[in-house]
Amino acid sequence: MTEPLFQNFLPHVVKSEWADRVVTGAYDALGPAERNDIANNKPYSYLNVTRSPGDDPEANLGTEELLALGRSSLDFLLEAEVFETADEPGLVVYRLTLDGHSQVGVVGLMPVEAAVDGRIRKHEDVRPARAELLARHLEVVGAASSPVALTHKTDEHLDAVIGAVTTGEPTLSTNAGNVEQEVWLLDSATSDRLQQLLQNKTFYITDGHHRFAAAAVAAGRHDKGSPFHRVLVVSFPSDELRVLPFHRRVAHRADLVVDDLLERLAQLGELRPLSGIDDAPPPPGETSVYVANTWYRLVLPKRGETAGVDGNSGSTGISALQNRVSGLDVSVLQDSILDPIFGISEPNADPNIEYVADPIGIDELVRRCDRDGGVAFILAATSISDIMNVADSNGLMPPKSSYFDPKPRSGLFLRILDER
Repeated sequence: MTEPLFQNFLPHVVKSEWADRVVTGAYDALGPAERNDIANNKPYSYLNVTRSPGDDPEANLGTEELLALGRSSLDFLLEAEVFETADEPGLVVYRLTLDGHSQVGVVGLMPVEAAVDGRIRKHEDVRPARAELLARHLEVVGAASSPVALTHKTDEHLDAVIGAVTTGEPTLSTNAGNVEQEVWLLDSATSDRLQQLLQNKTFYITDGHHRFAAAAVAAGRHDKGSPFHRVLVVSFPSDELRVLPFHRRVAHRADLVVDDLLERLAQLGELRPLSGIDDAPPPPGETSVYVANTWYRLVLPKRGETAGVDGNSGSTGISALQNRVSGLDVSVLQDSILDPIFGISEPNADPNIEYVADPIGIDELVRRCDRDGGVAFILAATSISDIMNVADSNGLMPPKSSYFDPKPRSGLFLRILDER
């Protein structure tokens, strides 16, 4: 029997007086030094629970030592009673508002097996070592506070139920984590209604591919009925999402002098200088390049126009999928520039490629390039329709093809695994 989607859980919500000390900003919008500084100077920050190797290079702690530290940090928060426990299991409605943009999602548990039968679809590959680390975090720490973010196509009935919920007083309203957040705990009747409306939808992972993969890894090591077979998720309607780009930074120039690099880039498409950083954000189909204190704009070569399976123009089946993925700006940059010019053939693992989320800022990209002579490539955002189309075709985009903003914050609500 197929396990139902969007199951209830017993949420623990941070108390309003603790929110500023506990709730963290988006993990991948913070650099390792920033995360380490927060963890060291804010003992109640949830970042102390989720520390990863590299966050504190001077500590030189092993993985299991870090995991044990995460568990003790969670115990510290629980003993301080920073969370309020709901009266009964149910779903949660969660609204984030940033810079005038709002999105409202439903939080609950999802069976990891739903990714096998296609009810949950992904668009990015994962690094097995990272998935294993996060799986061990689930097993050792025994809790989750960073929900896997999903999207779904909404409908008027679902909108109506959620809209009725959000007209009421929220359980929690806070600006912690640098974003306005509101939480509504739902009674069993409202949770049941939302479960019915969400049951037959298809869901797409927008953020948290590694967390979902980690849940699947952990599930494979535990009995079918255990809590490890369900993962904490939040799903937002696709028309409410805001997609920003991940930019690329190469920490070396593959021994190319600047003139040689510019010559190779000019062979791919029109290359022209820009007046400065204000002109850096490019339109789709182009990339802005920063090298040696100067900005350039490059028109990316056209891709994704390969022949179909029968040898004629057009595409079906595998060729259609290949065209869809290879035609994305992130793919063109990888296949035409990062691999052939810089030798970055494994973008998920090469230490010379750095992915910088758009909210970190182009100024910071420039600072890092000026420090080590690196090269930055600024991209336009990938559209949500492209992401869903690739996922529907069982395709995979290059790593860090999109950045969804605002992101759910950690430390706002908590799921303790042995409770559900």
